[in-house]
Amino acid sequence: MQIYTENLKAGKTVSLPTAGRVFLIDYVSAGAGVDVTLLVNGAAAYIMPNRKTAFKTIVPFDGVQLKSAVDATVVFFVSMDDVQIGLADGAGVNIPNGVVITNTGANPVPVAFSGTVTPVLGNVTVNNTDATAVPVAQKAGTAFDVTQKAGASFDTQVKNTDANAIPVRNQALTTVVNIAAVAVGTANTALVSDATLKKLRMRNTHATATIAIGATGVTLASAAIVLAPGDVYFEDDAAGAAWYAISDTAGATVALQGLK
Repeated sequence: MQIYTENLKAGKTVSLPTAGRVFLIDYVSAGAGVDVTLLVNGAAAYIMPNRKTAFKTIVPFDGVQLKSAVDATVVFFVSMDDVQIGLADGAGVNIPNGVVITNTGANPVPVAFSGTVTPVLGNVTVNNTDATAVPVAQKAGTAFDVTQKAGASFDTQVKNTDANAIPVRNQALTTVVNIAAVAVGTANTALVSDATLKKLRMRNTHATATIAIGATGVTLASAAIVLAPGDVYFEDDAAGAAWYAISDTAGATVALQGLK
């Protein structure tokens, strides 16, 4: 591999009888680039006008001709083997027609401000529609007041359907339901299933057994509710569901009490 530096005069052709199969431009001082002609057997075989930094071609040649429209310095490599050039040292890239940024609103180009940004004084109008409402978060530790605008009506309606009803917990229950205790062994056992119950209490009355409570098929390994001896579980959300239990010891018992 050989590196060459040539100082070209405007409009003057420089011929070099150098042979190779790889031609690579490392640097061109002229913004318009240089005309490169590669010769084969003394005749012009490859004519490539306006070549710039990092231009490379791989063809066999036995001579090079360079020409620039203005005074310029060009540095180039000639080699029989492939040559790579790295631009990490800051070599410039010239884009004659500029760069067009076509980002949409979905992927805007981020802009970082430095120094002082002058504020724009005046009122800001927020005209978001219901479909793009501005979210409002209440500041922690502060009260949140809703004030009716003068001359405007204020009407709030709750239109939830049965499918998305607002849950209301009835705390004023008046009926205690004594449910017979259920013997629980090492196989799934049904405890209670009463849709009228609002609350449910379940207690492990065995002295040493561990009891798991859940849906049908619950196991000691998968259960979220596990009662040690003497533990009581209070169910306030799904007392009327079908509850099952399993124990690690045969002959365990679960005492039950419901509220309506």
